Amino acid sequence: MSCATIEFMNSDEIRLKFLKYFESRGHAVLPGSSLIPKDPTVLLTLAGMLQFKPVFMGLEKPLHSRAATVQKCVRTNDIENVGHTARHHTFFEMLGNFSFGDYFKKEAIAFAWELITKDFNIDHKRLHIAVFEDDEESVKLWEAIAGEAGRRVVKLGEDNNFWAAGPTGPCGPCSEIYYDLGEKFGCGQTSCAPGCECDRFLEIWNLVFMEFNRDEAGKLTPLPKKNIDTGMGLERIASVLQGVDSNFETDLFIPIIDAIKKYGVDPGQVSLRIISDHIRAAAHLIADGLVPGNEGRNYVLRRIIRRAVMHGRKIGIREAFLGRLSDIVVELGKVFYKELQDKKNHIAKIISLEEEGFGRTIEQGSEVLNEILSRSSSGVVEGKDIFRLYDTFGFPYELTKEIALERGFGLDATGFDIEMEKQKTRSREKSSKTKALEAVPQVKGYPATEFVGYEMLETEAVVLGAVGAYGNTPVPDGPVFIILDRSPFYVESGGQDSDKGWIEVEKNRIEIKRLVKTADGVILHQIEGGLFPQKGEKVRAEVDRDVRRLIAGHHTSTHLLHAALRKVLGEHVKQSGSFVTSDRFRFDFNSAEALKAEELRQIEEMINGWIDGKMHVETISTTLDEAKKMGAMALFDSKYATVGAYSDTPVLRLIKIDDISMELCGGTHVRNTSEIGMFKIMKEGAIAQGVRRIEAVAGKAAQEYMRQKEEAGEKERAKAEAKVKAKEEEEEQKKEALSMVEGLIKNAEQAGNINFVYKEFKAFPMPVLKEPADRIIKKLKNSLVVFISRFDDKVLILTAVSSDLQSKGFHAGNIVKELASVVGGRGGGRADMAEAGGKDVHNTGKIHDEIKRILVNLV
Repeated sequence: MSCATIEFMNSDEIRLKFLKYFESRGHAVLPGSSLIPKDPTVLLTLAGMLQFKPVFMGLEKPLHSRAATVQKCVRTNDIENVGHTARHHTFFEMLGNFSFGDYFKKEAIAFAWELITKDFNIDHKRLHIAVFEDDEESVKLWEAIAGEAGRRVVKLGEDNNFWAAGPTGPCGPCSEIYYDLGEKFGCGQTSCAPGCECDRFLEIWNLVFMEFNRDEAGKLTPLPKKNIDTGMGLERIASVLQGVDSNFETDLFIPIIDAIKKYGVDPGQVSLRIISDHIRAAAHLIADGLVPGNEGRNYVLRRIIRRAVMHGRKIGIREAFLGRLSDIVVELGKVFYKELQDKKNHIAKIISLEEEGFGRTIEQGSEVLNEILSRSSSGVVEGKDIFRLYDTFGFPYELTKEIALERGFGLDATGFDIEMEKQKTRSREKSSKTKALEAVPQVKGYPATEFVGYEMLETEAVVLGAVGAYGNTPVPDGPVFIILDRSPFYVESGGQDSDKGWIEVEKNRIEIKRLVKTADGVILHQIEGGLFPQKGEKVRAEVDRDVRRLIAGHHTSTHLLHAALRKVLGEHVKQSGSFVTSDRFRFDFNSAEALKAEELRQIEEMINGWIDGKMHVETISTTLDEAKKMGAMALFDSKYATVGAYSDTPVLRLIKIDDISMELCGGTHVRNTSEIGMFKIMKEGAIAQGVRRIEAVAGKAAQEYMRQKEEAGEKERAKAEAKVKAKEEEEEQKKEALSMVEGLIKNAEQAGNINFVYKEFKAFPMPVLKEPADRIIKKLKNSLVVFISRFDDKVLILTAVSSDLQSKGFHAGNIVKELASVVGGRGGGRADMAEAGGKDVHNTGKIHDEIKRILVNLV
């Protein structure tokens, strides 16, 4: 294609020019947010507007009326298209400008047109516009602002050009700017235009005009303030400004693809594209604190890495290579993404560990698959076997298919799909049961609850209402959710468990069973059905002080543990998750190796030293920028790590512990480390590749743990002592039994030519009986030995037969079976020696008679 008029720009220059353009037009340039979103309803950040969603929904007030960002995004909904087209990606960057009730369509269109045609110098003749079919206002604006190009407007339907955050809420029409790549990329149809499924028209920018609110009936009502949300794909605009036919030919991908080619492999284009795309996604996800796992967003990362490994195998790469490729991603993104450079070694390590682990999975699964193929007589790998490989061994379906086809086998794909559907059904059933137990009502029309729990543990409150789990009206004996105007109860958040406590009404204490906070900030206090406070009634809400004290001590301990880990292991250590309860807490952190016993001891002693040092724990109200200037840490999964101004509360809580620790944290804490009491690590271990977990206790929980451990130790010592005593007693019994051997031989009974030795012992264990029996059958020819040992509630029987009698058909195992039936038991064993047990201790006298009967028959 001809792009002679366009000045080449690398990706860094494109980002900078975009931001500077909007900054010069009154926009606050804000950092993009983490790929791990604050919004619990979203798995990963998938759009530039996500950090501003509370503003668009009217839940928060904007700090700026205009903003511009470069937002990294991850989407996997169309992962199967990645590599097969020129423009699909799992990881991409969105350049966006936003207006919060300030400018609207006219200005947004003018900004976009000026930037593209003047600053980016793109020929307007190559540009086309698509608008929502009912948006005549935008059609006129495009004609007025874009001139000739504005007269090439295509009207498209709601599916293509009407944006909505969901079935209800803010929404509006959008205008898209397309770049014409030329007829050679088209479908050849005369009707070919923006919106066509072919590759000719490349959408480079989408301008969303949020001007309506859609209610549950589908009715559109104009918003009091109209907003602008735009998104321009960096990869796509880079392909235009760099004069290439595909996003994968831009400077964002070529260095990665060139590095893959150096492995001297078969250069399969699709696999090269997929690997280069996936390694970008993996590196950025890990930089934002994610690690591979089996659920949720962690599984997304695992799947991306493993797909890259699989495509490496497809083009002949058998060695580990992705860790080295991640270094190139870091180099390419270092100007705009400092977190990549800061975590360069960690990113490579996590990717390499997952790659190596998957390599072992492939080896193990290959062995199982080879065994399946070797026993297959039908020439087809059964669906159940394919599913077992996938579900039990983590062996990818694609790899099973590849190996099977290479060996001339077919696949029962239908059977595999049936097994997968069965698993999904089981999962859905389990999920529905869980949801039923965790049902939360849809609460509307209530203001956000005033939380006073940092300052006080009990308060007077007014009941605003009561709702049931499945509707606004509580049902008899069902769960009831009480809504108060203010509450002292901390609701599970940021890895801290909820408080416990009561609502008191006229001296009646009602226990709170559960606490939930809605997205609108309404705290729901769940109680059991029956009598409950009514709307307008005054109540006293009281937190369980003992539980809060333990939780606060544990939460403060997580900060001390974080600081101690960084001092002992190094500044690269970062928290990757935690959960704090009154019983204990767990703390997850990045580390490729297990901690040594000496390191754990050192950490424990360091923390207890800080506790004994009576360090002041200070809570500071500050802004995010000020906290960062002070050197505070903001954890990746905390809302404070999302830098965008509109997704954060203006005033944040900074927890400062002397000069040891300074972290942004919304949890509850002690006021002085001495309140913690003591700290004890219970265990340390791996939970994922590159991620370790420490479980620990503090305060009374630590004392209880130590008491239980001491009791367990005492029981263990008593058990060991009893074991030694029993061993000594057994040795004495063995000496006694062996001392009887000569006498037993001398007094053997005769049954024909058989020497029959019979002896009853009292409470001799089986190991004691075996050696004397063995000595007798070796010394005495044609001998049969029967020993009985009586305990209070059981009988032991041992039979032994000499080798010469064995050759005549005598079998100790068969004999002991018959004898065991006399005492209501059973047994068996070898021909030379066998044992049995029974419960009828009163019939042992009959065993001697039974032996004689057996001998008569055998002789």
